[in-house]
Amino acid sequence: METKVEIIEFEKMEVHPTIDFKDKAYFGFWVNNVKVDNREKESAYLVISSDHEVFPVYRDSKGRRIMKGFSFKLKFVPDKLSNNPCWSRGDIKNFLEGASDIGDINIFELTKEKLKEYVDFPNEPRDYDLLSLWIIGTYFFSLFEAYPYIYFGGFKRSGKTRTMTTVVLLSFNGLFCSNISMPSIYRIIEQHKCTLGVDETEFLVSKKAGEIRNVLNAGYLRGSKVVRQEKKGQYGFYTKEFDNYSPKVLVNIAGLEDVLADRTIEIIMEKSVGDITKKELKIDSKEWQHIKNYYYLFVMKNWKLIKGIYEKLDVQANIRGRDLQMWKPILSLAKWFSLDLYNSMLEFALEKIESKEKEEMESAIELGLLEVLVLNIEETGPYRLTDMIEWMSDRFHGGDTPKWLSSRFISRLLKKFGFTRKSRDSSGLTTVEISIDRLVHLAEKFINIKYLAQLLKEGKIKSVPYFQGIASLSSFASVSSEDNEDTEDKTQNRGTDLKKGKKHDFEEVEK
Repeated sequence: METKVEIIEFEKMEVHPTIDFKDKAYFGFWVNNVKVDNREKESAYLVISSDHEVFPVYRDSKGRRIMKGFSFKLKFVPDKLSNNPCWSRGDIKNFLEGASDIGDINIFELTKEKLKEYVDFPNEPRDYDLLSLWIIGTYFFSLFEAYPYIYFGGFKRSGKTRTMTTVVLLSFNGLFCSNISMPSIYRIIEQHKCTLGVDETEFLVSKKAGEIRNVLNAGYLRGSKVVRQEKKGQYGFYTKEFDNYSPKVLVNIAGLEDVLADRTIEIIMEKSVGDITKKELKIDSKEWQHIKNYYYLFVMKNWKLIKGIYEKLDVQANIRGRDLQMWKPILSLAKWFSLDLYNSMLEFALEKIESKEKEEMESAIELGLLEVLVLNIEETGPYRLTDMIEWMSDRFHGGDTPKWLSSRFISRLLKKFGFTRKSRDSSGLTTVEISIDRLVHLAEKFINIKYLAQLLKEGKIKSVPYFQGIASLSSFASVSSEDNEDTEDKTQNRGTDLKKGKKHDFEEVEK
C-alpha cells in the first residue's frame, strides 16, 4: 500500500517570548501574584502585545504548563531573571486596561536628560544624542538586521564603568557581567535578549577567551547562532541552536582587537570637569523602572512606523557595508524624531567612520615600519630618519616616496614604539636610537612568528643574528615548501597589510 504524505501549508507563527515583532509587537515578563480566569497564581509569564492583549503561561495544581488563548507558537518560556527592572506590574496593568499612553512625551529628550544627570561628555555633546538613540534602539533591536555594540574606552577614572552602568540600566533587559563564561553568555542571550554590559574586557585578548570572543564577534548580526551538542538522557546528545543576537556594551582601557572593534561604535571617555560624578548612581532606584514604562509605550505605539523608516532608509552619504549595518538603526531612529537630529547623526557617523579608517591605516603603517626595522637594523645605535623613509619606500611603494611619508611622521611612529632618543649625525641629519632588545620585544609581540620564520628562510634576516634567539622561531624554520608558498602568497605585495601577531591573530567569525 502506497504511503500518503500531505504537506500542511499553514503553520503557526513562532514568537520569541521576550521580545519579537511579527504582526504585532510582543514583550514577555514574569509577574508574581496574578489572577487567570479568577484563579490566583503565584506567578505567571505574560506575553503582552501592542494590541493590548495578554497571553498567560502558568502551571496548574498538578504542575502541568497551561497556555491560555495563544494564536501563535511560543518558542519557549524563559527562566526568571532576578534583579532586572523592566516594565512594572502597575504599568502593565494600566496598558492592558488602556489607561496609559506615551502622549506628547519626547522619549529621546527624556533619555538624554537622564544621561546628563549621571554622565559627562565635556568635549563631545553629540555622544549624548548617540547614546540616547542607542538606548531607545535596544527596545527595537529585533526589528533590525544588525545592531552595533558600544565600546567605552579611556584612561582610569574617566567614568567608563559609570557610563556603562547608566546605559545598561536604561536599556532593554539590561544585565551587568564581567568575565562571563561562554555557556552563560549564549544561554542568557537566547532566553532574555539582554543588553549585556561587560566590564573589564581586557580578558578578551587572551587565547582562553577565544570562544567568547567568537560569540561576541557574530552576535551583532540578526540570526547569528551558537550551535552546541546538549545532553539527552544518560548517553545521548542532540543539536541545539542558541540565538546570539543582542545589544552589548563593552568597557576596558586597552582597546578591542580589530574584528570585535569593527562591530562597535567607539566612545572615548575623558575625566569629568563638572560635579556630575558626585551624584550617587543607585542601581536599585525606582527611577529606572519609571522611565522604562515610557520606552515600552513608545515601542507599542510606534514600532510599525520605525520599521518602515528602517526598511526604506536610503543613506545618500558614503556609508557602505558593515558601517551602514552599524549606523542604519541609529539613523532610522534619529529620522523618526527629527530631520535635524538625523543630519547631525549622519555627520557624526561620517566623522567616526573616517577616524576609524585613519586609525586602521596608521596601525598598518606602524607594522610596515616595524617590518623594515626588522629587515635593516643590525645592532643598537642611531639610525637616520631619511634612511627609514627610503626603506619604507623601497619595501612598500616601489621606490617612490608618498608625500605623507615624512621624517616627522616616522619620528611620531617611532615614539609610539618607545624609540625616543634623537640626535644629529655629522651631516646634520636627524637620527633616532634603535635598541635591539626593544625591537626584538616588539617583533615578538606584533609580527606573526611564522612570518618572521619565512623571512629567515628567504634569507632576508639571515644577517641579523639576534633574531635566531626569538622564542619559537627556530621551530618554524623547517616549515614545508607548501607552507612556504602559502605564507609567501599571504605576504607578497601586501604592503602594510601584514598579518597581526600573537595578541591580535584571531579568526573572524561571520554568520
